[in-house]
Amino acid sequence: MNALTESYFYNDNSIKIDTQLLPALRYFIKLKELEERYNVYDSSLAFLVHEIKAPLATIKANVEMIESVINTSDKAVKSYSIINEEIKRVDKLLRSIFLFNHKLNLFYSSINFADFMNGIKKSFSQLLNNNGIKLNLNVENFKLQCDYNRLKISLVNIIENSIESICRRNEADISSKYINVSSKIIDNNIASILISDTGCGTEHEQNIFEPFFTTKSHGIGLGLTIANKIINLHDGNIELLESNPGAMTFEIKLPINTRL
Repeated sequence: MNALTESYFYNDNSIKIDTQLLPALRYFIKLKELEERYNVYDSSLAFLVHEIKAPLATIKANVEMIESVINTSDKAVKSYSIINEEIKRVDKLLRSIFLFNHKLNLFYSSINFADFMNGIKKSFSQLLNNNGIKLNLNVENFKLQCDYNRLKISLVNIIENSIESICRRNEADISSKYINVSSKIIDNNIASILISDTGCGTEHEQNIFEPFFTTKSHGIGLGLTIANKIINLHDGNIELLESNPGAMTFEIKLPINTRL
């Protein structure tokens, strides 16, 4: 058998294969196996999240119904409140796991960014008031092509992170408890969005977008990871510009007409 013949072998289906390609073939086969396992895992996780969310919604609806029709003691009312808060926490956890693990498809539409941010501010009004935090908006009135719901999740996660950071700092002076959101158009087609807060900051700038990284006593460390994922899917990026006690600033850059 000459050198040319020895560099080949025949598999069970009598297909001629160059032995020099074997490492690459083995690597490709391994990747396919991993892909199949991931697809099974992804489908199983999506099914699990759905199966948990369905009874959770039923529990929540029934707790709210009981709470509304029964005159109970302060102790019972407090218990209902705790149950509702725990239901919300589990629901948020399930949504976070789904968004982190699932392949997201974007559905683009044209939005008015000022209206978009005013809507987000309104959704936070009770939480902000309860914690004595002011959310200041100084955003330009421009049209942005994006997935409204996905981008809202991203901005909500960042602002939630700011609120939690301010609360952890436990600053008594209400004048120092605020979040500023500003925007401007740069290079004609890029929206620069700055989100700054007066929270406790972080010493772990390099880890802040990593999945499951958190310095909080609760939560699983996916909020900023998901925000980063969604912004990247919009062909944008997010960067932590500053992180000190009392001063933390993120910058988001998004193309304003990617899908025009």
